[in-house]
Amino acid sequence: MAEGPAPLSLEQAVKAALDRAQAFQHLMPASNVRLEEFEYDDEQPAWLVTLSFGELGLMGTPRSYKVFEIDPGNGNVRSMKIREL
Repeated sequence: MAEGPAPLSLEQAVKAALDRAQAFQHLMPASNVRLEEFEYDDEQPAWLVTLSFGELGLMGTPRSYKVFEIDPGNGNVRSMKIREL
């Protein structure tokens, strides 16, 4: 783990990922969003936040998973990638 706390808190990193997902809601429906994983990567440095998305009310519908890389210095989303299971 990091030698010291990241300038951006975990809560702020998750909020940045959620905000970015909602900003692209017209391209990828952001319904039924769940926080799945988070990690602070010392080497990049970056917060890696995994969110999952699914259709509301559809049992058995597969969820899609996206990993958001968040800059710990300014809270900007550097990238969003599909997470394969």
